[in-house]
Amino acid sequence: MNVVIMSIRPKHWNDIASGKKTVEYRKRVWKQTDNTPVKILVYATSPIQRVVGEIVVTSILEDSPKRIWLKTATQGAIDEKDFYGYFGQNKNAYAIVIDTVKIYEESKSLSSLKSLGVKSAPQSWQYAK
Repeated sequence: MNVVIMSIRPKHWNDIASGKKTVEYRKRVWKQTDNTPVKILVYATSPIQRVVGEIVVTSILEDSPKRIWLKTATQGAIDEKDFYGYFGQNKNAYAIVIDTVKIYEESKSLSSLKSLGVKSAPQSWQYAK
């Protein structure tokens, strides 16, 4: 299984952990040509700054922002204004469909991921070894 580390704001992580948010929107994503599961290690950004859990995904929707919004508006835990504000003039939008969520009982420091080639928190996401 491929592993990615992704920075997510604490509010969005809380919505994912509670099941309110079942898609994560991104402007860019990793190459995924099939339904091979990808494990995402979730790094909660400031003020938490810790790895707080994992998400497993098998599909990513790609389309125009308008079509992604129409397909996923009830799943993203974000209002329409913020959605379009995030995507701006981008022609493509991605909705990462969350299959399963694992919340760590104890969060981990970013330095605990050194063996995976992680040296610093990603701006958005990065591959792990």
